[in-house]
Amino acid sequence: TNARPTDGGGGGTDALDAGAGTDVGSTLNGDGGGTRKLLVTAGGDHSCAAVDGTAFCWGRNDEGQLGDGSKADASEPVRVTGLPGSVAAIAAGYNHTCAIVASEVWCWGRGVEGALGPNATSGSVVPVKMEGLPAPAIDIGAGEQFSCALTSDGRVNCWGNNGYGRLGDGSTVAHRSASSVVDANGIRSDFAQLAVSGDHACAITTAGDPFCWGHNDNGALGNPDAGEDSPRAIPVVGLPGKAEKISIGGWHGCAIVGGGAFCWGTGSAGELGNGSKSHSVAPVPVIGHGSGVVLVAAGGGPDEGDSSCAFRDGTLSCWGNGSYGRLGDGQ
Repeated sequence: TNARPTDGGGGGTDALDAGAGTDVGSTLNGDGGGTRKLLVTAGGDHSCAAVDGTAFCWGRNDEGQLGDGSKADASEPVRVTGLPGSVAAIAAGYNHTCAIVASEVWCWGRGVEGALGPNATSGSVVPVKMEGLPAPAIDIGAGEQFSCALTSDGRVNCWGNNGYGRLGDGSTVAHRSASSVVDANGIRSDFAQLAVSGDHACAITTAGDPFCWGHNDNGALGNPDAGEDSPRAIPVVGLPGKAEKISIGGWHGCAIVGGGAFCWGTGSAGELGNGSKSHSVAPVPVIGHGSGVVLVAAGGGPDEGDSSCAFRDGTLSCWGNGSYGRLGDGQ
């Protein structure tokens, strides 16, 4: 999941647009009547925020995913140490975190599968600079044991564990560096949005065409012909038009098309929002959200079912797995 300043996606951060994923960014009133820039991202068992460019994390820290130089869990935000400047985007994965500073990627936490980059052969409790990106990074996403970045040339580069084809370049090699470029039916340099979560990822082209790759549990890739998994990015099939934003959870995804919300994949907890608890390999419309949706966020994991949220006509609504109060409805 992730957080970025201008587009939604589950892969980055938004100005009140939510992406792993799980992207939220907003402008808050400051104490002196000014404004403050906030980016928020939620991962496996930890969350992070960047406030006016300064990164903080809280939650589980057994792998150093909070980036404060320790492995002590934190019930309150702790400051990430060692970043060289203002954070432009931040993404919390399963047990690692990545951020963009001055168009460069920095990652911390679990790294033995290569999720922190080719120069990191083990984990790190403080940020380490990611090497090998061919162009400046403009968006970042983090999943389970892998990471992806959208660069200014429109390419999506992924690195880390390539199980289930997580890296999206068509290969089945176990581990790859950032030279792994996502290939969507020959499209390699026309992406505008990124979403990463669990063991799959999605991206939207500049024309609004969504593609997904990686593990396809219960139709998480949104394509009936995907099979068990896909190491190459394949199109999401069945949306009624071009996608404006996309977000993915552990085993499901959601997108905004023409102001309406559509979801696909695992539906056992009602996370698809169509009044059913059945899975769907193709997108289905979310009931009551056919227009006016400006934000969509898919989250959770496969163990108990996922949940989804949307912002429509000034109201935030959530559906799916309500355990631990995650729907925010007081029940």
